[in-house]
Amino acid sequence: MRHIRYFLIIFFIFALACKNKSKSNDKQLEAIKLKNQILDFKHKTDVVEMQNGLTIKYKVLTKEEYDILSKSVIGKAILKPYSIEAHEIENNYVIATNKENFNLYLNMRDLDIVIEDFGEVGSTGIETLMNKNKYGNEFPERTKSLIFELISVLNLKSEDVDEKLLRDIDEEINKLKDPNAFRKSYFINLIAVEGEALIKKNLLQWQMELGTDNKTWNPYLKSRKGKINFFIYLYEDIFEKNANKENLLLDLFKTMNEIIKR
Repeated sequence: MRHIRYFLIIFFIFALACKNKSKSNDKQLEAIKLKNQILDFKHKTDVVEMQNGLTIKYKVLTKEEYDILSKSVIGKAILKPYSIEAHEIENNYVIATNKENFNLYLNMRDLDIVIEDFGEVGSTGIETLMNKNKYGNEFPERTKSLIFELISVLNLKSEDVDEKLLRDIDEEINKLKDPNAFRKSYFINLIAVEGEALIKKNLLQWQMELGTDNKTWNPYLKSRKGKINFFIYLYEDIFEKNANKENLLLDLFKTMNEIIKR
């Protein structure tokens, strides 16, 4: 009887150890799968165009994604201009951050090209919408289709571009796994819907102006008191602050209305 009891104890200890090992293996496999998804340049890839026409692929990362890839760094950090800290990881990939933004590049050469191009543009002024407004001076004619694209992706239906639609868009975006990644991907669409809502509310009109780089067209709103650069506030919340505000569009709409009424 004593031998049987001893055997049962050993059996249960062994079974428990196997179960814990299985859970550990599952977690490791899940971590590897998640990392591979982040490194996959076939999905959610951004493209930045240099002044010479060359395009560089990169991915905007969340802080969580950056931290996951940080576990695979090779060697010490490489300090770059503009307070950028770069790390090489597996397969020559490079992660870079300035403590506010987090990006993934295919290699160090691509990052260096972007930094060099940024410096050249900086001599004439950095434009907020550089490489983001591909419609140029024709942006106002594209706002209707951009808004339709946005609400279609979010499975919304609305005939009016107003405060309610902004609230509905905010709510649907907040349901997504990564709201701010979505906002970055559909940034120009958000400018369109925010601008059209303000135009309807305050009887404004679009005022397109060519930026200091002689390439980027900026979509201001024209009022009796002058031009309104609402898109800069939107850019700062999404790209610089990485703000995950629940009512990002609605709050900006209210803020702009107060500024316009002054």
